[in-house]
Amino acid sequence: PDNLSLSLVDLKGGLSFARYRNCKQVKSLAKNANETLETLEALEAELIRRQELFLRNGWEDIKEANWKERHVVIVDEGAEITGFDSVQRDRAQYLVGEIARIGAGLGFRLIFCTQYPLASVFPSQVKANTSAALCFKLKTATQSGVVLDKNGAEDLPIGIPGRGIYQSD
Repeated sequence: PDNLSLSLVDLKGGLSFARYRNCKQVKSLAKNANETLETLEALEAELIRRQELFLRNGWEDIKEANWKERHVVIVDEGAEITGFDSVQRDRAQYLVGEIARIGAGLGFRLIFCTQYPLASVFPSQVKANTSAALCFKLKTATQSGVVLDKNGAEDLPIGIPGRGIYQSD
């Protein structure tokens, strides 16, 4: 618990993550577009700070730096980002993509969740830099293709709690 910090983006008004807001690991809890952008901007600043620190010390990544700390960014109901105004949406999708693209080597992990998987919902950098996907029952093969790049999630049985497809590299 001392080596973990969390940034939580809960785009259902904060209801899903509110019970965790006072945990010492939670650095931020964003509940709307403005708070989401504030959180993502702060994370980008920390990514840049760490990049500069690693460069000064000749470290390629978090392992070589021998850092134990990890920062997990959880975006719950990421599809809501598409409902932001166009400037906020584009900026949020860019920042989430940056965390996915360069964050892992700097000790950041991104968990991007949505109940509405469409290609327009997943920033391309998130999709390209995803090392694992967990997919539960979906309505269509198209939705399964967005998440897993193949069919299957639409055929998962109904009524068996927790049944899903886990896909990793």
